[in-house]
Amino acid sequence: METKLRKVESFASATRLKRFISMPHKYWHLMLTRHLIKSPHGVMKKIRTFWGDDFSVLLPASSDIYLSGGKTHDSEIRLCKFLIKNLKDKDIVFDIGAHFGFFSIFMSSLVKTGKVYSFEASKINYNVLQENALNKKNIQIRHLAISDCVEKINFYEFPVYYSEYNSTNQLQYKDEKWFQDNKPTLTVLDAITIDAFCTSNGVFPKFIKMDVEGAEDKAIRGAIDLFSTHSVILAMEYLAPERGNESHKSAVQLLKSLHYHSYVIDGKGMLTPELDLDAYLRHSKLESDNIIFIKK
Repeated sequence: METKLRKVESFASATRLKRFISMPHKYWHLMLTRHLIKSPHGVMKKIRTFWGDDFSVLLPASSDIYLSGGKTHDSEIRLCKFLIKNLKDKDIVFDIGAHFGFFSIFMSSLVKTGKVYSFEASKINYNVLQENALNKKNIQIRHLAISDCVEKINFYEFPVYYSEYNSTNQLQYKDEKWFQDNKPTLTVLDAITIDAFCTSNGVFPKFIKMDVEGAEDKAIRGAIDLFSTHSVILAMEYLAPERGNESHKSAVQLLKSLHYHSYVIDGKGMLTPELDLDAYLRHSKLESDNIIFIKK
């Protein structure tokens, strides 16, 4: 599988011209949906992932998956390498903030007879996740938000091109250029804690991937029992200070109080300890990265 992932990595590092020449029809279709078809719900397309599964996306979102069969951001390629090395048959994993289900489907192929539990708060994204997980017997999906208590919450959904920013806190994006012309739709849905879900279902994950757009501290507070009593490996998206990372910092402090240490993933999928995540992002000139937390 690592050999197949290298093709995605090669595509990601190629110039725009080389990418266009390699698949002009897909590029023209993508530009058409981005600039001429203005539907806020996007255009559904089915592709083949780099590991061989059929996968649906809503264009123009997830254009990297549409073009290459994989996530092409460096942090996500490195995360895939880490998962290939560390997830085993029979493992139980959570995908919190699953979006269309790329990592859910990917992890399901790695844990085989294990189980993937996928959580997605956006109704539009959840419908695509549902289609992608339809024939995967080892995936269970939930249309739920993850928070620090069991309650109804307000959730803001942006047009599909910006659906990766769907969040419980729309104001974190108020200074972004795209925000003024792409106001979100408010929905109300059920939120649950990780602890409540684990207890009620009798499942305890080995690994959690978390990408919850500003609700990281609430998600961790709702998992104190799990992280206290189990050695869970956590991959959490961490933002640079310039993008507003107060909830990420708060989540990290909670994890440190529970004896978790932070690591960055190198280009081979191996871990390097990193104490100062803000300094790491500044030095690496990254706006965000998937940080691994392991209990010591």
